[in-house]
Amino acid sequence: SYNVVLVVNMINEVKNLKTINKRAFYDCANLTTINIQSLTDIGDEAFKNCTEYNINSDGFPINVETIGKNCFENSGIKNLTIQKDSKLKNISEYAFAYCAKLKTVDLSNSSIEKFEKYSFSNNNLLYKIYLPSTLKWIRDGVFYKCKSLYNIIFPPKLEGIGNKCLDTGTSDTKIYIQESLKTPPQFTIGNYIRSCYPFGKPNATSTPIIYVKAELGDIYKEKWKGKFYEIKTFTDSTEIPNLDDIT
Repeated sequence: SYNVVLVVNMINEVKNLKTINKRAFYDCANLTTINIQSLTDIGDEAFKNCTEYNINSDGFPINVETIGKNCFENSGIKNLTIQKDSKLKNISEYAFAYCAKLKTVDLSNSSIEKFEKYSFSNNNLLYKIYLPSTLKWIRDGVFYKCKSLYNIIFPPKLEGIGNKCLDTGTSDTKIYIQESLKTPPQFTIGNYIRSCYPFGKPNATSTPIIYVKAELGDIYKEKWKGKFYEIKTFTDSTEIPNLDDIT
C-alpha cells in the first residue's frame, strides 16, 4: 500500500506528467482531486472505484489520446466535458460505466469517432448527452440501463450501432435521427452485420420510439423492420428537442 495523499501531492508538483499507469489509483475511495491536465495516456482501471473523485474544473485533459478500459468506472464524476481541441478519438470499454453521480456528458465539440462497448452503461442519473458530429460507431451496450436518458440525438455520420447499445431500461427513451443521416446505421454484433437488438429484447410494456424526417420514414421502416420498436416521423427539424432546455 502507499500514502495516496503523498502520491497525489507529488503528481501535482510534476509539470509535464504524461502517463498514469494501470490501476494507479484503483480503489482509492478517498481520492477527491488530482492534476491530470498534462496527461496523454491513462491506463486501464486507473481511477476505478474512486467514488469521490471528480474531474476538476479544468475539464478533461485535451492531450489524452488513450483512456484505458474501465478507467473511470464507479468514480465520482458528476459532469464530463471533452473539449474541442481534444485528441481523444475513442471511449474505451466501460470507461465511464457505473458512475453513480454522472448526470451530464458534453462531447459535442470533440472529434470522438467510436464508443466501445458499455462505455457509459449503468449510469442511472445520466439524463443528457451531447454526441459529437464525428461519431461513427456506438458499440454494444453503450447506454445500457441509463434509466434517466430520455432523449438521444444521433449525429449525421453514424454508421453502426451494436447490440443493446440503446437498451436504457425505460420505454420513455426517444431517438431522433437528424435529417442528414439518410442511410440507416447498420446493426452489428462484433464485426458482423446481422440482426440484433439495439434496444434489448422486447417486453410487454416497452416500445422504444425512433423519430425520423418524414421523407426518410419508409427507408427506415424497411431497413429496420422487425427490430421491435416504433418508427415515427416529423416534418421539421425544430421538432427535435433542444438538449439545452432539458434540466
